[in-house]
Amino acid sequence: MVAQPIDANASVPGIISFSCDLPLIDGGGIPLCVVQSMIVADAAIVGDSTRAHMVAALRDLLHGRDGAWSQPVLNELVTGGTATVLLAPEYAFGSPDWSAVDDLVRAADRPLVLIAGFGMTPGTWLREWLGSEGATRRFAGWDIDREVRAGDRVYNGLWCWIHRPGAGTSCVAALKNFPEQRTEAPHRGLDRGRNIVRLSFPDVDVFPLVCADLLQEPDASGSTPRQRVARAISADPGGRPVLVTGSLLQGRPWDWNWQRAIGAVVADAAPNRTVVVAIANQAYGRPRETEDEDKWRSLSGVYASKQAYPKGATPFPGGRPVSVGASAEGLVIRDCGPCVVGGPILVSRVGPVTGLHLWQAATCFPVGGEGIGPAFTPHACAATYETHRLTRRHPGQDAYSPRVAQGLAVLRTHLERRASPDARDILRSLLRGTEAAAEDITDDLYLSMPELEAAIHALAVLCTFDELVPHDRTGMDGQLRFRDADAHILVWKARKQIGTRMYRILQAWTAQAGGHPPLVVVGSPSRGLPLRAGPVERDRRSDWTTPPPSDDAEGFGPARAASRDITQPRGTRRATCIDLALLEELYLDHDADLDAERIAGFLTHLLRDVVGGEG
Repeated sequence: MVAQPIDANASVPGIISFSCDLPLIDGGGIPLCVVQSMIVADAAIVGDSTRAHMVAALRDLLHGRDGAWSQPVLNELVTGGTATVLLAPEYAFGSPDWSAVDDLVRAADRPLVLIAGFGMTPGTWLREWLGSEGATRRFAGWDIDREVRAGDRVYNGLWCWIHRPGAGTSCVAALKNFPEQRTEAPHRGLDRGRNIVRLSFPDVDVFPLVCADLLQEPDASGSTPRQRVARAISADPGGRPVLVTGSLLQGRPWDWNWQRAIGAVVADAAPNRTVVVAIANQAYGRPRETEDEDKWRSLSGVYASKQAYPKGATPFPGGRPVSVGASAEGLVIRDCGPCVVGGPILVSRVGPVTGLHLWQAATCFPVGGEGIGPAFTPHACAATYETHRLTRRHPGQDAYSPRVAQGLAVLRTHLERRASPDARDILRSLLRGTEAAAEDITDDLYLSMPELEAAIHALAVLCTFDELVPHDRTGMDGQLRFRDADAHILVWKARKQIGTRMYRILQAWTAQAGGHPPLVVVGSPSRGLPLRAGPVERDRRSDWTTPPPSDDAEGFGPARAASRDITQPRGTRRATCIDLALLEELYLDHDADLDAERIAGFLTHLLRDVVGGEG
């Protein structure tokens, strides 16, 4: 038997415990896969109808699909065929889905723990389900003599499958204890549970909770779900690690109450005991303009105490670090859309060989109506995804020229092609021009958001010009090039720099050896006087490595090269500057009647004064 009830007298009141004969820790970590599902329609929830998209996603995860996946997608997310915790959101399934999901779980060829929300399911169905015979052993996470007795009540809860190939499959059903107050509590007929569930594995204790059960604040009775979990943890201070899972349907993932609740759970850990919180929400986290809201994405991810991770979580392609106040650190799924992300959670003590990775969320796949799709290219690289998101996070104001929105769409298409310039080069060049990147700023874009917003809008407008295209040249500067002329365009909104410093950087660039197409710099500093317009001219201060001109044959020694020495490299690079404000006038002060004329004038200026300016 894979799971069996533990004597109620041995449990904390309000917790029904089950012993599960399945080790979960592999190499110091708990393999975890989080499904961030499509938003389930209210009608499907209230009607307890099938969620076919989730059944399709689970099929692909556990078995693959002809014509799409030759093997289970879970093998791509969590390698080694090890036991894996698969976490899905609240209301992930309806009661009509149970048989299909059960068939998929029982046929899986790897050990598995699936925790997924269901509802709103009639109590009559739950009682019939519990009393039915089948290949999967069924258990109630409630007091069957007192709960789920009314004839016309419906319930929101979790199904927890524990599957071990060759040993059998069990399913524990648990009920939500605390209804969401704005939408669930007023719902006629919705009942609540009075117990939560603990799944005790040989090496991990798992407490599956549903949404608002995590939010309910401690009270004098000491009976809230969080208080019960805290008592169970403190009863065994030196015990095995604890995984608290939260299956959510939460439309405001940035709400401070969630940060406070997550921080409280990980802070309630007993000494020498690791407590980790894993969250699976539906895909509610649309891009938000402010960083304080946008950084939480859909809240799905993994969280642990700041004491365990004082330097924060390590970023991964599929996960972005966040700090939860002063109490916790987390790694949220980068993508706020429907997707699935997997990797091990570190629960062993951090040391020289155990690493510092809270959750190795290395891979992300999108979830659609037909199941799981191939890796969407922005997911393959953190910089690509964050740049792609930047174009959606700041779409421009209503008064802006429509060219801004059109150009941002062009940029997204370019990013999905993964051509040159790539996302890292675009971010670097927008802020640093021709300078090399000093450090990875992928998860710190908010520090440069005023400059980035101005730069990405300017670049977007240029992307709408028929005469300009992405340069598609690896190792070259700028973001665009002229379609019919060999010259590059660089949009540069310098952060924390004055125009004089920008000009010196360009002077140094023109002095570099090696050919490069002429560079048109459309730029401005973040402070001080504007960037000097016109061709970039070199002077003595721009290149201290070149000796002063002299016709003195004797020079200053045998190593001194005379001027006009043909053995010395000559700079062949040319650059010219245009004030970014001239371009901003085209879209910030939009006039549809004058748009074509103004665009033509700007292009004429570029082509005549820049490309044709060699004289």
